Amino acid sequence: MHRLTELLAQAAAAIPRQYFQLPVDGQEDPIYRERVYCYELYHQLRSIWPRDCGYSLGGEVDKAGHRLIRGNDLDSAKPDFLVHVPGHMDGNHAVIEVKPVHATNKAIRADIETLRNFRDYAEYERAIL
Repeated sequence: MHRLTELLAQAAAAIPRQYFQLPVDGQEDPIYRERVYCYELYHQLRSIWPRDCGYSLGGEVDKAGHRLIRGNDLDSAKPDFLVHVPGHMDGNHAVIEVKPVHATNKAIRADIETLRNFRDYAEYERAIL
């Protein structure tokens, strides 16, 4: 999956403006909704995902109760994206978290800790924020 950074950049560049700032009826200023952005990023990534790469792109895969990574603060983890081979721990390539520019330091630190735990305990090769 050596092209992941390139794929992420290409997919992000294709996201229309309304997915960054969601217009709200009755409100002058649009608002950022992380889920809306992530769903569109997932759509854009899936539309350019290489058919022969062997890795799957998963959105918000729930790791609750996973017998091999139980504990280590991963029991309730649902990262925004996983690039992996489902059913094979040796196919864990990347775990990705998305945060808005106005995210609090606390939220960013929490995501960094989750990413670190996925690298350390779930054997993901890459962690991307």
